[in-house]
Amino acid sequence: MVFARINNIQDNQIFQQKYGKADIIVTGQMEGIEQPGENACVFAYLEREYNGTWVIPPVQGTWEGIRFCVRLEKIPAGGPYTLRVRYVEGSNWDGALNGDTRYRIGVGDIWIVAGQSNALGYAHGPVMDVSQGRVHFLDNSGRWREAMHPLGAGFEQGECFCSGVSPFISFGNTLARELNYPIGLLITAMGGSPLEQWEKGGVLYRRMLQIVKKAGGGVQGIVWYQGCTDADNLQGAEHYFPRFRAMVRDMRQALRNDRLPVLTVQLNKTFGNLSKEHDESWAIVKEAQRQAARKMENVWMMTSSDLALSDFVHNNSVGCSVLGQRLAWQALEQIYKKDYMGTPPDIACIKLEGKRVSILFEPVYSFLVNCGLPVEKSDFLFEDDCGNVAVENYEYVQDTCLFVLKREPVGRLLCSFAPYCMNSGTLPFDRATGIPPTSFYHVLAQGVTSERA
Repeated sequence: MVFARINNIQDNQIFQQKYGKADIIVTGQMEGIEQPGENACVFAYLEREYNGTWVIPPVQGTWEGIRFCVRLEKIPAGGPYTLRVRYVEGSNWDGALNGDTRYRIGVGDIWIVAGQSNALGYAHGPVMDVSQGRVHFLDNSGRWREAMHPLGAGFEQGECFCSGVSPFISFGNTLARELNYPIGLLITAMGGSPLEQWEKGGVLYRRMLQIVKKAGGGVQGIVWYQGCTDADNLQGAEHYFPRFRAMVRDMRQALRNDRLPVLTVQLNKTFGNLSKEHDESWAIVKEAQRQAARKMENVWMMTSSDLALSDFVHNNSVGCSVLGQRLAWQALEQIYKKDYMGTPPDIACIKLEGKRVSILFEPVYSFLVNCGLPVEKSDFLFEDDCGNVAVENYEYVQDTCLFVLKREPVGRLLCSFAPYCMNSGTLPFDRATGIPPTSFYHVLAQGVTSERA
């Protein structure tokens, strides 16, 4: 029996769209014959899975020996599609012999998931967070399949912990629903990985590029969640920003897109090491992550400081689901230019007048919610040349936090918000989105202060 075998496409495979279209090249070989006949041809076509209608009419391929190649051009973003290949000798294609079939393939966007354990997903506990049919991922064996938790099971490269719920099925579901086409995930993250393994030439940098190549080479962007390992010491923390900036530059060059979008996540809390030195290094990395989003083109950052943990450092299952949705909202607003509100409030300016400090945030889509914490539990911290400056009282007015300090600052006034390894757990948030402001560390207030006594 003559059979046309597809060699290069899998069930569930996602192809990266560009301007709403993608070209799909189908290659394979004939089985059951030594040489095709003079009038023989192979053609391929796509059907919509839900009703069997053609996406494009059948396209005839070319031959080289018993190998064939069919180029399907300008396939519209969407799916799931069914790909069919047929062989015929003569002109009656409808009477052709059936060939290989690939099911549930799609044209959409492919996102690289990179970083360490919270990107891979270590959360444990119940959560209703399953793929809604249009989120697929390339697993560690090189096989495309429908996304399901755990996304990181079975790493050959040394992943030795039991991974669990990830933020990125929630992320993919939200994007697929709003964009109306499939989302592909390339899971390249690894628990505990330091930044150096992601820098040019590092083991995870090389591995990421290999996975992208397996997926066809095209991606929409990178979702990056990393920093815990580099926040373990001051040396790693103090050099985080310039190294991160260089890493993004190198990744973009390797992926041939100098404007490739990068979504990042600011560090959450940890119960692991609550020393003063670790607090400082944690705060420095969080501030570096904030600065990266402010200073680098096409880099955005999402906060996670309000999310609950399932152990000493990993977000719990509900937190992962919330984080995935927030990242999708930010992508929809900033990258896809949809009518979404998904950017966390960040400081626009800090003004000091005597003992009064005003912190303006933007964007604030509605108003900042004051959760009613007493002043001693507030996560806003103030330091001057003489040390800590206590807060007498505070209030929030729309997009501004107003503070009255117990004494007038001496010298410079440095302001911080939820910078350390722990926080109160009850942070202010934008009423429209539920997203708290970004953490910041040692930002200088503008204004006149007293001279040192």
